[in-house]
Amino acid sequence: MSHPRGVRLFWPIILIGVGSILLLSNIGVIHGNPWSTIFQLWPVLLIALGLDILLGGATGGRAIVSALLGLLLVGGVLWVLIAQPAIPGLSFGGTLQSTPISHPLDGAESARAELSFGAGANQVHALSDSNNLIEGNLQTYNPPTFVVSQAGGQADIRLSPGTTGLFIPPFSPEEKWDIGLNPAVTYQINLNMGVGQSKIDLSKLRLSGGQIDGGVGSSETWLPDKGTFSLRINGGVGTLRIYVPHSMALRVEVNGGLGSFHGMPRLQRLDDDTYETADFSSAESAITLMVNGGVGSITLADSE
Repeated sequence: MSHPRGVRLFWPIILIGVGSILLLSNIGVIHGNPWSTIFQLWPVLLIALGLDILLGGATGGRAIVSALLGLLLVGGVLWVLIAQPAIPGLSFGGTLQSTPISHPLDGAESARAELSFGAGANQVHALSDSNNLIEGNLQTYNPPTFVVSQAGGQADIRLSPGTTGLFIPPFSPEEKWDIGLNPAVTYQINLNMGVGQSKIDLSKLRLSGGQIDGGVGSSETWLPDKGTFSLRINGGVGTLRIYVPHSMALRVEVNGGLGSFHGMPRLQRLDDDTYETADFSSAESAITLMVNGGVGSITLADSE
């Protein structure tokens, strides 16, 4: 007499979870080495493994329970790795250290700025009465990567979270990234918001273009009131709010996404995915936003 063999869904779901962790780490949603945190959760993994052994090979209701157990385990671990909640006994970092950064202006007239944040509170603003191209104070659990190169009047700025060892998680929600840029320079600026809350004040800077990646969390960005440039906006997981000076003409091209897009009253719809202000074609100063929606919401608002 033969017995039907139960379908084991627990381990395929675990493999999908491992693949998801690797993917989210590669695209910057999970920062640093996630396996150090998972290592601290080994008692939970043992409990889940034991429950699966009890249910393994079963059919019907037990197979469904086993699959739900795998989904719950994968979902819980992903939530811990992304949100980094305050859980007693679970550590996400070591000693918070302050790292000042700066680089002299040295005659730079334009710069490409690649700024990627970690997790925590992030700020970008215009410097006042400074002879530096960039300066700031970072509070992080690991030294950031900071490189500036210059050829004549063109500079290249690269700032990103540093690397870490196998069992040292690199980020914590208490990190702070406070960065100032010189308003005398024209920037091609690329921002990766990371995880947390970001306040990006570009209102007193000169831009030639760039890209903003929303990351995970909430962010507010203020755009300049002069110039003609394009920005690509990639929505993340959370809320992204962009303030556009009322004096600036605006064109918005929206491309999909699972989240929501909210324009502002002075935008006129040209078709399902394109919006413009009435003065866009004749304005001396104008912004073009190419919006790729994410999972959260993207909102445009007028600023004074």
